[in-house]
Amino acid sequence: MSQFSLVSSSRLSSPSSSSSDTSLESSAPTFENYNFQIYRGKKEEHDKTQSLKSSSQDFLERVRSNYSLSQRELAITLDESDPLKHMRNEFNYPDMIPSEYIQDGTHCENGHDDSECVKKRVLYFCGNSLGLQPKLLAHNIEKELTKWSHIGVEGHFSSAFGTNKWFQVEESVKNAMAKIVGAKPIEVTVMNSLTANLQVLLMAFYRPTKQKYKILIEQFPFPSDMHAVTSHIKCRVGELRAIFGNENLTSDEIVERCIVQIGPREGEETLRTEDIVNCLKSDSNICVSLIGGVQFMTGQCFDMKTIAKTCQEYGIMCGFDLAHAVGNIDLKLHEWGCDFACWCSYKYLNSGPGGISGIFVHEKHAYENMDERPRFMGWWSRDAQTRFSLSSKFNPQPGAAGFQMSNPCILSMTAILSSLKVFEMVEENGEIMSVLRRKSVLLTTYLELLLRQELGDKIHIITPSDSNMRGCQLSIRVIGKNLHQVDTALKKRGIIIDTREPDIIRVSPVPLYNQFIEVFDFVSYLKEILNELE
Repeated sequence: MSQFSLVSSSRLSSPSSSSSDTSLESSAPTFENYNFQIYRGKKEEHDKTQSLKSSSQDFLERVRSNYSLSQRELAITLDESDPLKHMRNEFNYPDMIPSEYIQDGTHCENGHDDSECVKKRVLYFCGNSLGLQPKLLAHNIEKELTKWSHIGVEGHFSSAFGTNKWFQVEESVKNAMAKIVGAKPIEVTVMNSLTANLQVLLMAFYRPTKQKYKILIEQFPFPSDMHAVTSHIKCRVGELRAIFGNENLTSDEIVERCIVQIGPREGEETLRTEDIVNCLKSDSNICVSLIGGVQFMTGQCFDMKTIAKTCQEYGIMCGFDLAHAVGNIDLKLHEWGCDFACWCSYKYLNSGPGGISGIFVHEKHAYENMDERPRFMGWWSRDAQTRFSLSSKFNPQPGAAGFQMSNPCILSMTAILSSLKVFEMVEENGEIMSVLRRKSVLLTTYLELLLRQELGDKIHIITPSDSNMRGCQLSIRVIGKNLHQVDTALKKRGIIIDTREPDIIRVSPVPLYNQFIEVFDFVSYLKEILNELE
């Protein structure tokens, strides 16, 4: 069993740290106002050779090709034999970039000046930030606008023009969403935005007592998660002061008592499952575990099954932020027994900027009443058949639907519905994500092998090599180069990735619309750019 060291402060090294330092701390958000408890496993050597070898062998065995890795023909062959190659046609693939990225004075084909855009072959590897637009969307939005314009409020109760009745539109997403997250339809719904849903779910599942009052979170979560957790605790300081029996505690002191973080071991950049498990076992004050399914910075996929099992054994509520996991990896939320989860839908689920969020509440909580599971409610929490009744009698819906408060925006709902229709096109024997993952594993492994072969010591990949420990995304540290210059050079060539200061680029080949030839060309361009910046 690993031994933990308790670090008294979460204050990190300055972002100006040397780029040769492989510590994640130089790339991570900091929360310098707090001295959080941080648990780390004991430092030891960790051999990653076997996991990389396994991934490489798996790739080469599946390819069964006479081509070498560095040949463009290999990528062409892989695309030709891809059973999902037709799915790219379901999306509007970008074909322009903002003209500000072009330095040679090129103008748009429509004759406008440089205030608009430039036609360009685009390589889009940013589905981890914003997925592409389904072609179905514009037509489906137009149908909803037509219904609204012609029958107004009656659209709530009419399926005219081939649409869904607005008063129960969320019912139309449940089956597909349940398949994507490995849940039962009663366990999922769509509502609000991700951070808002974190607050809603914490209100229901964070029930602090004198014995259990801490929330476990990653040391380097997406900042919004930390803001949500710290602000949630501050909103409940009266309750927590009573629990601690000290009315003089400041809100910041209470936050520091109530949050515990799990960090990577010294010299490592990703978390070990054994360290998360041992932290859950060793700290009897943990009330809620709130870990990301896939870590936004490193791309590491956590062993959610093991985390959920440990939480169940130790009486801890298990929650996951699945922003980078949903639509990316296989999920079995019901089977794993986690208590709650939430996610956004604008990344891998392609619902558009600020798209509506989703939640999961396990079936074991489906019929808990307000005394057992207090929560926020509103008119959309109640049974659909009585929503428009003026009766004060309240009959909440069972399951996740009972956590809804307000009616969702029909245009946002149409966006997620349009995307889910695309996901359903790949369904085989009731499975969606396992089909996508087969291609995803090949795409990302191909990307990794090319990067290692062609770029060698010019980069450092911080994402685990084991395909079971990652999704689409590879997070790549660019060594000894100016990140802004690299990003600008990529954009000038029509390559869309995203960056995290001071030296990380995140690349996410998405199986629904990315091609192997795009991966090959991206690596070729990146190699060219890094050589130019020598």
